[in-house]
Amino acid sequence: MQLLSLLRSAITDYADFPVLRELLTQREFSPVVHILAIGKAASGMAATALHTLSGIRGQACADFCDGFVLTKYGHLLHSTAPLIPLEAGHPLPDDNSLAHTNAILTWLHSLPAREDLIVLLSGGGSALFESPLPGMSLDDVIARGTALLHSGQDIAAMNTERKAMSAVKGGKALERTPCHRVYVYALSDVAGNDPAVIASGPFTPPIEGITREKCTIYQNSAHKVFYHIIGDNASFLQFLAPKLSPCGCPVQILPGYRTETAEIGAADLANRALHAAPGIYLLGGEMPVTVRGSGAGGRCTHFALCFAKAISGRAEIELIAIASDGNDNLTASAGAMVNGNSWTELAVQGIDGDLAIAANDSFTALSAIHAIIPGFPSGLNINDVLLLCCSPCASRVPTRASRGDHEGITSD
Repeated sequence: MQLLSLLRSAITDYADFPVLRELLTQREFSPVVHILAIGKAASGMAATALHTLSGIRGQACADFCDGFVLTKYGHLLHSTAPLIPLEAGHPLPDDNSLAHTNAILTWLHSLPAREDLIVLLSGGGSALFESPLPGMSLDDVIARGTALLHSGQDIAAMNTERKAMSAVKGGKALERTPCHRVYVYALSDVAGNDPAVIASGPFTPPIEGITREKCTIYQNSAHKVFYHIIGDNASFLQFLAPKLSPCGCPVQILPGYRTETAEIGAADLANRALHAAPGIYLLGGEMPVTVRGSGAGGRCTHFALCFAKAISGRAEIELIAIASDGNDNLTASAGAMVNGNSWTELAVQGIDGDLAIAANDSFTALSAIHAIIPGFPSGLNINDVLLLCCSPCASRVPTRASRGDHEGITSD
């Protein structure tokens, strides 16, 4: 399991957010600063920011800052005092989402205009940070959100609809604070790193920004917003590639951020794999699944199951498909590992792979052959990562007959 171990290690290292640390050292903030971290990576981003600012100033954080950390249940992975830690629902908002958002809005409104606001954004913020427009209820937002999640639309299209129901998205949260200078540091989980799409753009005003030296500046009569991207899928793949050198195989990053459906993406990658030179190939993106059945699964397991079918009989081809946040829709699953034997192994277990695909039941099917990567809160969120291995440079994903639960693959 060397390749999976190296991948997990790279995720941990990247979640230390070195770019965020560097960017914070380049700014001179007001004597008192306010910090708001929202998203699945909020805890780690906040910890990095606090440690960096404390080091620069030679002061305890409680002496110069306050704020909140709002993240998904189970994702408060770091101490972030003096920031107040909060948890709420994801991928759908819940009562805590609304209560915590209202508390944050009250706090934002109270901040002095002359003091700086630092916002740390990451994916998941659309559900975590929510206040429905007047006339809409939480049930309305959940119903529409559920339909969007099952629709197969990309994140940009979904977040456009979410903005239309929200009193904080699309720059509306920015309007609630008097702070003139707002610094946004975002970990992107969207194609093109669009500030209006990441977490549905709560602090991105609906005006044209000017990009200078990798910082997009938005300015109106009330606010000047400095927006930085501190990480994304492409930069993670660049970070990951050299860390795979212990495998002794050539590593190639395939171009493009993949947004086609999981079925189309799996077929395309399988066709490439069938004709590829030996090596390790990296790619990433967010390939949606249109939910038609009532089974259990996520984007990565669905992709892996479709891929396993397409390469059946070619044992020298292997794939790791992993959600970078460690949660492929289900808490028990981070993704899956399959090879050219996996489809046959399903049949041996009496599982019809085609029916599992049609029922969106990839997790159940792949669990039966111990192909699930157990879920874990990674503290990161830069979408899905795919590692394709072609013989002789293979990850050595064992067949079911030769692997056991002690090897850490099964989610049982």
